[in-house]
Amino acid sequence: MAFLLKYYTFSAKIRTLTDFHTRISCNQQPPSNAEIITTLRYFQQTLIGFLKDVPSNNSTLFEKFVADSQRTSQYPNLNYSGLFYGIVNLLDVFPIITSGQTAIAEAILDTLKALYFFLDRECVDQLPYLLASQLGTFPAELDKKIVQLLCDCILPYSTSDDAFGGLSVPVVLMLVLQHPSDPGLHSWLLESLMSRRENVYHDLLSVIAKGTSEARISAVNLLFHYWPLINPQILHRKPIQYRVHGWSPVPCQNTMCTEKGPSIKRSYDPVACAKYGDTSPPMSICKGCFDQIETDQPLYFICQPMPASHSVVCQNKGCEASNRIAVGTCFAEDCIRAHQHVPLRLCQECFTHLHANPGAEAHRRHSGMTCVWNTILERDMIEAVVKLLKETSASLEGIEGEGKRPKWLRQLEGGQSLGRDIDSMSDERRMLSRYGIWLMAALCPPAPEAPSHAIGYIMSMLFQWFSTTALLPNDSMGAALEQLKTDFASDWMNLAISNHYEVFVTILMPDLPEYAQVGGAWDKFSSKKDQMKDGLSKMLALMPYDVISFETWNRVIPKWLRAISDDIEDEDLPELKILLCKIFEPDLCPLPFETNKVYEFISSRLLKGNYEETLDALDWLHLLCRMDITMSLNMVFDMFIECLKRLPDLNFPIKNEENDLEEDPGPLAVQVVM
Repeated sequence: MAFLLKYYTFSAKIRTLTDFHTRISCNQQPPSNAEIITTLRYFQQTLIGFLKDVPSNNSTLFEKFVADSQRTSQYPNLNYSGLFYGIVNLLDVFPIITSGQTAIAEAILDTLKALYFFLDRECVDQLPYLLASQLGTFPAELDKKIVQLLCDCILPYSTSDDAFGGLSVPVVLMLVLQHPSDPGLHSWLLESLMSRRENVYHDLLSVIAKGTSEARISAVNLLFHYWPLINPQILHRKPIQYRVHGWSPVPCQNTMCTEKGPSIKRSYDPVACAKYGDTSPPMSICKGCFDQIETDQPLYFICQPMPASHSVVCQNKGCEASNRIAVGTCFAEDCIRAHQHVPLRLCQECFTHLHANPGAEAHRRHSGMTCVWNTILERDMIEAVVKLLKETSASLEGIEGEGKRPKWLRQLEGGQSLGRDIDSMSDERRMLSRYGIWLMAALCPPAPEAPSHAIGYIMSMLFQWFSTTALLPNDSMGAALEQLKTDFASDWMNLAISNHYEVFVTILMPDLPEYAQVGGAWDKFSSKKDQMKDGLSKMLALMPYDVISFETWNRVIPKWLRAISDDIEDEDLPELKILLCKIFEPDLCPLPFETNKVYEFISSRLLKGNYEETLDALDWLHLLCRMDITMSLNMVFDMFIECLKRLPDLNFPIKNEENDLEEDPGPLAVQVVM
């Protein structure tokens, strides 16, 4: 009888919660804040009451989700999923609530913590994303409580072998990292994941490759902080705007604790958590309280925050290695016990030696990579490099668009641009491409075994980056990006040309393969003319770096002139004129060979080509003259004289006199600008 009463009361309260959603969404007698909070507190206290009846020896059930009868037999069979979806509906209308949002949001979080243990797998899998998506919706003062609930409770519980919460880790990371209100929350979430989960490197790389631009800023800075690349120029880089912050352990959750010091241990005993913390497991306890907790179950040490300062030296006190540069981090208690339970940064020798015995093989440890080819990270790493290189282009396009708008209008808007706040991380965003260059140079070497399409994809975006950064102002950031070309990008590009020459030539052609259509004009709706301008700009930006050889030039430039002749209308030619003039200008030509070699592709066809090739050469010569490109008159005359000498030997096609509609390719006029 008591159970039936409890069942009907529980079900009636769920209907009340569902009714709140309808009344708020329809604005028909919306409930008061007290009604909502009282209903949620009823569920919280009822669920905690159920937990008091769970035997302490079942505390391990609260650490990881277990889909078997051992868990479900520990509590009454009530409509817990109905309560879960009732809270989901309430969250849908939460933004409409006009007052008391902080108190209501806090009650929702407390109820979800009390509820998670009673949910089936389908609901458990939804919990991480549901919580993380409330960042930016709930009041900002609750951001820390949301991240705490994710780190200490929901993510560890839902990432078990019987649940699929691990699939939501990248999106949870993205949702947390794209909110820059407190960078310490970013470090907290990442270190919490690293202490419990493998492949966090891959999760973070997924955010860089597929996440939002805001999340990418935080993610790449954290990636280089926790998995540094061993290069002095990278290790000693200067932060721009984003700085990695340390986090603080939660205060002691024992209700009888007076000091509320930082917690160092965690209990999963449901009886002890309900008795001493009036909460569901886990409960965090400070140093002064864990001896007072009466429980037969073990208390687990909590990994303490890693220092925010960049540690590049091995922290093993007994390290005797000649190279003490840290390459990995261990989170296992056996390793960090002597380090005040702070995760330990280790050099390569210590990282290998300390984990050589069978008992240490299961330690949760993280280290970086050396090369991504033929690994599970290959696709995401390539996409991450491309997305980081794109950030500079997107940033400059925004600056260019802003500059076209009248100054008085920008001032009148008072910090608003197209309905959005002015980007507070604009400088950081502009410099994100440096991380892309570093990842490309260190982890994506253009070795012969590297996939050709992957090298071509990166190379195409790299050429676009060269073109974009050529327009940067000559300030400190512009100079820093320009230095990257000399220190990293040029060496990578020369090696790529050596090992993947045909790919290099293909990327310089006007008709790019689909895998190379990335960046610039290809990221928006564009005409053939815009795509041509983009391609010529990339080729012009590469010329000062001596990567376009005479052989490459003779293969590429005829394709460009043929494409311009065939695909570009006469009225669009002036827009290509400036680029072609810079490419062919005798005094400014950045090509690494003599001027007469620049026109070798024309002279060789006039001197040795067949009828069709000779017509092509004359057509290109005419096109260049129409563009006001100056050429040596003696050189042109010499080419014409030699061509005339061999004119009788050319095999002219037989003209069909009966077909008056056949196109006549001549005569052609050649204009020479002196």
